[in-house]
Amino acid sequence: METIHESLGLLDTYLRIPTVSNDITPETTKQVRAFWKKLGLELEPIYADHPTTTSVMNPALYGLIEADRPDAGTILLYGHWDVQPPGDLTQWRWREQTSPPFDPTYFLDERYLGHDAAQVLSSLEATQLPDALVVARGSADNKGQHLANLLGVLRAKAARTLAWNVKVILDGEEEVGSPNLKAIVASHKDKLKADFMVGSDGPKSDNRPTLLLGVRGLLMVNITCRNTSNRMLHSGNYGNVVPNPVLPLARLLDEMTDAAREIGKDSESFRTEVDKFFPKDLPDRKFFDPFLYPTFNINSFATEGFTGKGSQRRTIIPSWAEANIDVRLTPGLDPQQVYARLVELVEAANKQSSDLVFEIEQSSACAASYTSPEREGFAWLKQNMENYWQSDLRVIPLLGGTLPSDAFTDGLGLAAYWLPAANSNNRQHDTNEHFVLEHFFRQQEFYERLVSTPLQ
Repeated sequence: METIHESLGLLDTYLRIPTVSNDITPETTKQVRAFWKKLGLELEPIYADHPTTTSVMNPALYGLIEADRPDAGTILLYGHWDVQPPGDLTQWRWREQTSPPFDPTYFLDERYLGHDAAQVLSSLEATQLPDALVVARGSADNKGQHLANLLGVLRAKAARTLAWNVKVILDGEEEVGSPNLKAIVASHKDKLKADFMVGSDGPKSDNRPTLLLGVRGLLMVNITCRNTSNRMLHSGNYGNVVPNPVLPLARLLDEMTDAAREIGKDSESFRTEVDKFFPKDLPDRKFFDPFLYPTFNINSFATEGFTGKGSQRRTIIPSWAEANIDVRLTPGLDPQQVYARLVELVEAANKQSSDLVFEIEQSSACAASYTSPEREGFAWLKQNMENYWQSDLRVIPLLGGTLPSDAFTDGLGLAAYWLPAANSNNRQHDTNEHFVLEHFFRQQEFYERLVSTPLQ
């Protein structure tokens, strides 16, 4: 196999395949599978027998790397091969250089190194290379992370030191909420059986080695308020005659914020569990305390009258206002029960108003997930991370964001652990997403050692 530094060429090739969730085609899937086949890993597309949605139906990719010992346990290794849309292409600039999202661009501090991975390898000393970074969509989220993990596994296999059977599942719909992953897992339970699941996604905490035990859930809804005019009206001629929907919708959102705070009390048993393993005087508590409670967040608020930033203002009463909401959920909260509570508030608002109509629609939902440190695999993972990184390991009970961990904890009954590999400020989901190469190289070394160490 390529040396660790030469693996930069593999990362470069992988990042050049545009795999935006909603734009994936059979040809895209074929390209990704061909990439992995060249590395010796045959990945088969797997689908749900009964899909949750047909609006997006990208396959998950499954493969097996067998151990070199007959008594080996099994790890299920998760990653996702889809990426976020690039956004405003004009904003993809780093150090004053145009850095197209699917044409990887390399830098060392302020120095622009170009778009050619081979040239980067030849122009830098081995000691300089870890400090370089690549700007590209998917570099940190998530192609660079799961590529590093799997290259480590494949090196262990090549060295005949692989102590685990490693089952691989690469999600093709993570960036749109993994709507079909639970159904895929349910359709392939026997194939996906394992001792526990390990995944890498998200950033490290302060660039320290990080072990995550859980993730918050996510409920996404759209809420609209309309008056009966069905068109914009002159604010002078119709003021005090036709109601403006903006403030009534804002008031409803304020009620929902209070409701989410009240609902959060249902997670008290989870927080008691956290306090048991993470004392309140623990210095690291400040890094995760805010995530132990649900969050009601307004992504956007729009009205019919908005004409764009800096545009000329019109003095009108809009006929509608709309808000896009995400509610981050903590363990113990059922997304559908939380949604039902929001629906109750919408229905109450409709009963109180005869000339406004409120509507709510759910777009996606994913439950929170948490694995206790008493579960199988935790002590082994923690010890191996401490042995390799030789620096302060940060164990965090709950990530502020959301990953489809519940597909494995609830769907398969597995303990699920997340080992982020990306630098902290990697700008994932934003323009100029980037991956510092030190994290890419060292993650490969760590995973080779990890899967070469049996469970004691």
